Amino acid sequence: MIEGLSSFFIPEYRLDWFDYGPGSPNRTAAFIAVYAVVVWWFALKFKCWGFWFSLALFSVCLLFLLQTESRGGFIAVLLGLVITFIAVRVSSAQSWREFALARSTWLRSSALLAVTIAGVWYAGELGMRDRLVSMASGRDESTSVRVQLYTAGLAMLRDASHGVGADQAGDFYAQWYQPVGDTRSYLSLVNSHLTWLVEYDLLFKVGYLLAWASVLALLWPSKGCGNLRIVTFAAWATIFATGLFSRTLNLPAAWIVPGLLLTGVLIERIVKRQALRKHELLLGVSSALGTIIILLLGTYLVPRSISVQATEELAIVGRPTEDPFWIIAPHQRVLGDKYGHSIREYLNELEQVRIDFGETWQHSNPKRMLFAGDAPLVDELPESAELIILMNPSSDSIEQWQRVAGDRPLKIYLGGMGDWRRARAWRNAAEDYDLWRVTTLPGVVDYIPDWPRYLLDQSDDVSDQNIESDSNSTLASGFDPFAM
Repeated sequence: MIEGLSSFFIPEYRLDWFDYGPGSPNRTAAFIAVYAVVVWWFALKFKCWGFWFSLALFSVCLLFLLQTESRGGFIAVLLGLVITFIAVRVSSAQSWREFALARSTWLRSSALLAVTIAGVWYAGELGMRDRLVSMASGRDESTSVRVQLYTAGLAMLRDASHGVGADQAGDFYAQWYQPVGDTRSYLSLVNSHLTWLVEYDLLFKVGYLLAWASVLALLWPSKGCGNLRIVTFAAWATIFATGLFSRTLNLPAAWIVPGLLLTGVLIERIVKRQALRKHELLLGVSSALGTIIILLLGTYLVPRSISVQATEELAIVGRPTEDPFWIIAPHQRVLGDKYGHSIREYLNELEQVRIDFGETWQHSNPKRMLFAGDAPLVDELPESAELIILMNPSSDSIEQWQRVAGDRPLKIYLGGMGDWRRARAWRNAAEDYDLWRVTTLPGVVDYIPDWPRYLLDQSDDVSDQNIESDSNSTLASGFDPFAM
């Protein structure tokens, strides 16, 4: 029994109720944080016993919140509590002096202080106190990573204003903004609001900002608004704040209580015929415009290390040139999950690379093209194509390439330690086409290290010969230092 209590109060892992993928403890914290603020409605509604009931419920919420070890959730709760306290005091007829001298104030403050001291001690036992201190000191790695992600997010709003596609923000950051050599991967920008703004189009961006501005106007705790609106506003401020520090708002359960409270406020406004006041409407409009201005200034001030222009289907990287290199539907098994890092290392030589996830290349007269791995089926190649490179293509695509590129120069790079049957099939097929060259890369299976250098290899003239091995190529000779 003692061991059970110990594991309950000092869990081995961060508390996670939803198992909602990486970062799920932060989503659990967002869920709890809303309740930790909403429970104070009892203190506002029932003057005698409500405070003590709210404090008991809050203590339980705080226990579970600290077990998530989510600093963002903790900060969001503090924000919600401060908003609740200020809104109540502004709406109260009691003066600040009367409030400070009241016996109930001192009694309740003592109880809050006791809960705070217990919470600080418990946070220390869990190790969360050290994380808060490191965050405040500026030496915390997760804080510096967030700064990088948020800065890149502003740059992405500028470089891909029409959106990078659903659930693509983390990968887009990794390819074009993450420091080269950093192997960490992200599913988002660790910020719900910025992630959604980056991933979706301009119409969504405007609608999203207007939606939050509308919530602000509808829930603003004007004087005499009532307890429900105060608590609802604080709850929405809390859920908004949790989304600033992590990707928490994609958890459907986190919206249940805020949604019900918002519905209650709307019903209350309709029943009592409470139209928006001028200052509430002005607040909503000005907040939306202010946010847009801040985002535009941020995108303008963020430095540009390389030129990136992107949509959901096409990313153009590098300086303008008449002869960009086109990479069609990059296969990460062959080019690596950080293929953008490799491109950026060779960008000065390549000048410009266009990564096409759609069919833009079929209407753009490309001259140089790369297909890697299980490339999409091609019905025909543009007449403008002068150089076509295949990297570790599947043997199932041989007939396709015989049909569309039998009379075209084709460079085929195969991993020497990969499927020998695939290599034999491609070598046999190349014997029938004088313009096809097959090069075997020793020490390579599927992933081709430092692959952009092969795009720059123009050392062999393939117009008069068919090379089926790498014996005459210095780039794929017996010793390949890049494959180590």
